[in-house]
Amino acid sequence: TGVGPTPTPTPTPVPGSDRISLKGGWNFVSTPKTLADGSNTAGAVFAGVDTAGRSVFLYDAQTGIWEAMTATSPVRPLDGIWIYSVGTKDVPLTFKSGGASTPPTKNVYLGWNAIGFPDVTAKSARVTLVSVDAPPRKKWAQIIGWNANSQVYEGAIVNADPSYTEQMQPTKGYWMFMNGDQAYYPWVLASLNS
Repeated sequence: TGVGPTPTPTPTPVPGSDRISLKGGWNFVSTPKTLADGSNTAGAVFAGVDTAGRSVFLYDAQTGIWEAMTATSPVRPLDGIWIYSVGTKDVPLTFKSGGASTPPTKNVYLGWNAIGFPDVTAKSARVTLVSVDAPPRKKWAQIIGWNANSQVYEGAIVNADPSYTEQMQPTKGYWMFMNGDQAYYPWVLASLNS
């Protein structure tokens, strides 16, 4: 038997977390970290993607309205972005050196919210969404990812069992359903990194 604690391994970035790998069809994506100035708009990030003339979309959960991104729209961590691609395409990401001065946040609302996963290493939903898990004021109920390969939704990760270990993945977008007391709006989803 050894003496002293066992060292905890440092998580390593998931291969490909410095790029978004688009598949042919609709993709639900996000950036895992804050992007560098000049490389942080939809026009810069998705410049080489053939969208077949389709818009790139964000969903505004406060109003329930889909918003078409423009070339100058910012691409931020915690935003789930819908983009169509004619074929497979790797979209390189240029992260801000040293990250953002403060970790990103996103206001979330009752019902469905389109969110992004804000890290380069996979983490459990329980760890990732801890900032929106404070019943009865606010509680995420479930999250659902999108399988771009088969163009179908994945099985839901449900916030019920404290022992679950389902992982959220870098560069993916997710639908997250929120419940809680609206008197505590805005509910704020906070990133664990910058």
